[in-house]
Amino acid sequence: MKWIVVITLLLVLLGHAQIVEWIHRYNGPDNLSEWPYDITVDTSGNVYVCGFGYLTATYMDYLTIKYNSSGDTVWLRYYDGGQLFYDRAHAIAIDDSGNVYVTGLSIESGNQYDIATIKYNSAGVEQWVARYNGPGNDDDEAYDIAIDDSGYIYVCGYTRSAATFTDYITLKYDRYGDTVWTSTYNGPFNGIDIAYALALDDSGNVYVTGSGNSATYDNDYYTIKINAVGDTQWVVAYDGTAATAYDYANDIALGGGYIYVTGESDGAGTEADYATIKYSPAGDTLWEMRYNGPGNGDDNANGIVADSLGNVFVTGGSMGPVQTDYATIKYNFSGNVEWVSRYNGPDDDIDEAFDIVLDHMGNVYVAGQSYATQPYTPEFDFLTIKYNASGVEQWTHRYNGTGDSQDHLYDMAVDDAGNVYVTGSSIGNIGYDDIVTIKYGVTGINEEAGNAVCEIPFNLTASPNPFHYQTRIRFTIPDAGCMIEEANQGISGSVGGTSEYQKPGLTIYDATGRLVKQWDYPAMRLSDHISWDGTDRSDRQLGSGVYFLRLTVGDYQETHQLLLIR
Repeated sequence: MKWIVVITLLLVLLGHAQIVEWIHRYNGPDNLSEWPYDITVDTSGNVYVCGFGYLTATYMDYLTIKYNSSGDTVWLRYYDGGQLFYDRAHAIAIDDSGNVYVTGLSIESGNQYDIATIKYNSAGVEQWVARYNGPGNDDDEAYDIAIDDSGYIYVCGYTRSAATFTDYITLKYDRYGDTVWTSTYNGPFNGIDIAYALALDDSGNVYVTGSGNSATYDNDYYTIKINAVGDTQWVVAYDGTAATAYDYANDIALGGGYIYVTGESDGAGTEADYATIKYSPAGDTLWEMRYNGPGNGDDNANGIVADSLGNVFVTGGSMGPVQTDYATIKYNFSGNVEWVSRYNGPDDDIDEAFDIVLDHMGNVYVAGQSYATQPYTPEFDFLTIKYNASGVEQWTHRYNGTGDSQDHLYDMAVDDAGNVYVTGSSIGNIGYDDIVTIKYGVTGINEEAGNAVCEIPFNLTASPNPFHYQTRIRFTIPDAGCMIEEANQGISGSVGGTSEYQKPGLTIYDATGRLVKQWDYPAMRLSDHISWDGTDRSDRQLGSGVYFLRLTVGDYQETHQLLLIR
């Protein structure tokens, strides 16, 4: 019996894959570096990014950008605290009216940071700035922000004083920027206590997590519940399994009425592990799950998300047999592992995921950075992956910026239609970092671009599949007018206009993400085929199992599952 699998971009668009709809690079007025920290999207497909950049050659300011659904810049705003020194926005949120809120750190007078939270209306007009200088008149910094259904704004971070060093700080503002309450938490040892993330429930309760010093001067998770009027309901600590453990909670999520926290925690003989904990609304620990990767090295969970059924998804960087890999885990309601999906990039080097989101269909998206050599420059690239609800990889996308240098992804978001957005910093042609924001569209075609649209720009086939001795792999790349072009600053992405292809490549990975075979082709080779006999790069026979064939041409990638039966 003969199996033939044909994957074309047309089928991909109707199926589960996504490709770049637009890419926007922002380079500030002085051609210096800009960095993003956070991204969000509204129900109309407008995209909001915050971070910091140089408005002048000397001083960093808050930077907030709004793009429309086509990637055009609607507005951008800088904010200077008044000292012409150092201001940095860390987090962004939007309300149902399209108002935008950003928070971070800012210097207004002296040399100490304050928390500065800003509200812009939908047109980008500043409505108010709320600054917080703690009682210690020292550094204060915000890391996260959220808005409830009543329009109240919540910010968390730390406040510093000589007496208690740094403490958790949580602030609640009304829609006019007036402070409703402040809540601080000083850990039991007057040490370094910093809140990194918060989440809200439907009753107005706030849940904050981070890390603080313990009796042995290491760090523990500390998670706090604060009610709607600012009273602390409970505080729970988590100390890792090692005798002296450094435990840092990095993210928090709510789902089905429960609270989930994840981060990194030293284990007994395992270095740092993922440590994910489920709490009841009363603060009781319902389960805790640790994950030690196959390399028995550092495993750092950076992001967590939960669905309404109590399933929990965690991602981060986990030591593999050679180096750090993406490791994404699904836990069910009871804390049992449903699946683990690992990704090892083409160079067997450092790959780390920083964020994770879900869409309404239960698909899982993770994003971070991946080190790669040929056909890419040997530096970090953006790397975004989609998994289905069963943890099976649907597609990957790698972005190598125009400067052929370092590209660091910071955050991601998904809209109601399943479009995915990522943002990060990318070194441009003149050697400084630009803010790069990418939209992976469901249709994959920007209808407003006005350039040529190719119905089937790529064709990838493998036959037979499954196979026993040999499979024939064919790919076709049409004329260069059908390639997807990167957008320049201020211009939405388009289809067409490229004069030549970037170097195409074919790679095969095993089920763990390890590269086992690779072929590179010259630029502008319009079609070719190869036969694969199930051997690796050293011509050793591989065993039966699932393998993944990947075609890469510039920013385009298509992945195809192969089944080898010995």
